[in-house]
Amino acid sequence: MSPQETHHVRQAAGDVLEGILRSLPVSVSEKRFQAAVRRYATELGYTVFCVYDSRRSPEGLPDIILAHRRRRLMLMAELKSEKGRLSPAQTVAIATLRAAGVSVSVWRPSMVEEIIARLREGEMPGQMVQSK
Repeated sequence: MSPQETHHVRQAAGDVLEGILRSLPVSVSEKRFQAAVRRYATELGYTVFCVYDSRRSPEGLPDIILAHRRRRLMLMAELKSEKGRLSPAQTVAIATLRAAGVSVSVWRPSMVEEIIARLREGEMPGQMVQSK
C-alpha cells in the first residue's frame, strides 16, 4: 500500500471513530467514554497512557496522558461523566500540573466537539471544574 493509500485508510478509520465518539450519549459511563477517547486519539497518532488502577497511582493523577511525537504535543485529561465531580486531590493535581505548564483538561461527554478539535487541530477544550 502506498503512503497516500495508507493515509486515506487511516483518515477513513479516524472518521468512523469520530462518528462513534459523536454518537455517544451524554449519559455514557466514564469507562466507555474513556475507551472511545483512547481509540480515537490512538487512530490520530497519539500514544495513550492511562491510569488503569487509580489505587496504585499518585492521588489525583489525571486519567489519560496523550503524547503526539510528530506534533511535539503532550496533554493530560481527567475524564468525567456528565455529572461526575473532581475530588479535592484531582483539583489540586490539575492546578499543580497547570502551574508547571502542563496542558490539563477536564473532559465530559458533552464536550465531544471540543475534544475532537483539540485532538485534530490543537485547540484546548476543558475548563477547570471545582469539586463540591
